[in-house]
Amino acid sequence: MDFEKAIEDAIHTGEVKIGSNETIKTLEEETAELVITANNCPQNIDIEITQLAKDKGIKVIELNTSNYELGALCGRPHSVAALSIIDPGKSRILGVKELTGEINE
Repeated sequence: MDFEKAIEDAIHTGEVKIGSNETIKTLEEETAELVITANNCPQNIDIEITQLAKDKGIKVIELNTSNYELGALCGRPHSVAALSIIDPGKSRILGVKELTGEINE
């Protein structure tokens, strides 16, 4: 399964929080099952997300996609630096994450 398709499926059938502020909140609340960041996520935000995720034991995947491309993928007319998967819905994104080879630890 294509990872981008899995993100779209999660957005349409599950619960996804879009944006770095929302992503950080889900990490603090430990409601995120998976976090996805753009390859050009601002460094200070990337560091905060990565550290919070590591502390909480939540996987982070950095896509080989810019924030503008990630925004388009999410159906947004603006850039998106990060998003968190709360409920994958009918997507298989939680199973696909191991296949990307882009997991940050």
